[in-house]
Amino acid sequence: MSRRIADLLIKIGADSYEFQQKARQVEKGLGSLEKKLTSVGKSLSLKLTAPLAALGGVSLHLADVQAKAEAKVQQALKVTNQAVRQLADYASELQGKTLFGDETILDKSTARLLAFTNITGENFKRTQALALDLATALEMDLGAASLQLGKALSDPATKLSSLSRAGITFSKEQTEVIKKLAETGDTAKAQAMILDELERKFGGQAEAAARTGLGAVQQLKNAWGDFLERIGAAIMPFATKIAGALSTVVQMLQSMS
Repeated sequence: MSRRIADLLIKIGADSYEFQQKARQVEKGLGSLEKKLTSVGKSLSLKLTAPLAALGGVSLHLADVQAKAEAKVQQALKVTNQAVRQLADYASELQGKTLFGDETILDKSTARLLAFTNITGENFKRTQALALDLATALEMDLGAASLQLGKALSDPATKLSSLSRAGITFSKEQTEVIKKLAETGDTAKAQAMILDELERKFGGQAEAAARTGLGAVQQLKNAWGDFLERIGAAIMPFATKIAGALSTVVQMLQSMS
């Protein structure tokens, strides 16, 4: 073998070794890059799917709360024979003007007032709105305010004084006229007279609260809650099916020794 050929072989071997070293470095670099990309992918997946999963959970919860509130109203309507949809729409209308969510109105006010079957028509709508005003002005629980109003309006002849517990009083002349109307069978007119006086004293309190301070923020929260309720209502059937399927699997596992 000539000296030139020997030198050429040495050079080729050195170049080959250097190439192998560079190739290994590239492989390591690609492996490291793959791990980083995988890590980034997992991180992005968690960042995207976790909020979506949380959103779905919140949506289902809100839809469940709304459905249960409407179910309470539906149960009461078996006695009063009024339309659930109309009452739900009115609760939504009140939500748009006050700080109260429509599901809260349905649950704590509408469903409770429906137990007083002789409060009907326009007087019923006025009573619902006034319950929100009383709860706001007197810092009462909405359910308690609704019950006090319902009791007084359902039997003005004997229970008008129950409103005095909340600091609501009527003059002697007003009380006599209201009781006389109720005793002669004109309960609706007696109710209207009570509502007139309450509206004069407390009307508009709930709407005023929504227009001051952080009222706009609370109304935004209520509106956002309604949006999530719609999402929850849309996915509720699928969640129910999945829950049913998983329940079957769990029962099978429990039966295994």
